Amino acid sequence: MDLKFFSCLLLSLVALASAQHSDGQKCKRGEFWNTDASECIECDICKTHPKTPYCETCDWVENSDFDVWMVVALVSLSLIVVIATVVLGVYVQQWRENRSASLSEPIEETAGPLYPGP
Repeated sequence: MDLKFFSCLLLSLVALASAQHSDGQKCKRGEFWNTDASECIECDICKTHPKTPYCETCDWVENSDFDVWMVVALVSLSLIVVIATVVLGVYVQQWRENRSASLSEPIEETAGPLYPGP
């Protein structure tokens, strides 16, 4: 009994949702149903008239203001700068360690005294 009830409830919800969608009208992608004009209207009208009531139902696939290549270029440049900074830091650190290691060892005199006495 419960299974029949849930399946009937689910079926009625699906029927209700399909009845509310566009008054039974199917519009293409990038269009919305206008009940006043009784026809599908393109979403491009929302660029010039953003206060149109059904503009929020439009799926915006493209946005001409958003330049993907500029973002990719900026991220790549930033990544190159970070990697170059890390590599330069490691190189300077190794150079300092090698320089200080070579100067910290005492120099051994093997030639004798520099100024021989009389």
